[in-house]
Amino acid sequence: MASCGYDKKINIWKEVKPTTWDLVYQFDADASVGSICWAPWEYGLVLAAGSADGRIHIISRKGDDTWSIVSFEGHNGGVNAISWGPSTDPAMLS
Repeated sequence: MASCGYDKKINIWKEVKPTTWDLVYQFDADASVGSICWAPWEYGLVLAAGSADGRIHIISRKGDDTWSIVSFEGHNGGVNAISWGPSTDPAMLS
């Protein structure tokens, strides 16, 4: 599970037992984060997030249980929503 908020944080959580969740990763953005979306499962644990300063953050879990993040300028204003396209065989698009 992932969460984001006005506190400028992106949190990734793991359920360790029913109704008990542990924080496994936290990223501090430079502005409030208003939108997050998991990538299709075929891509692994990859989360996109959009923040009020117009930046887009891509957070990925690596094989050694660490997380990497890539951030870039997505808009001149804030990012209001973010979404992944469906995972599809490229031949289906033509």
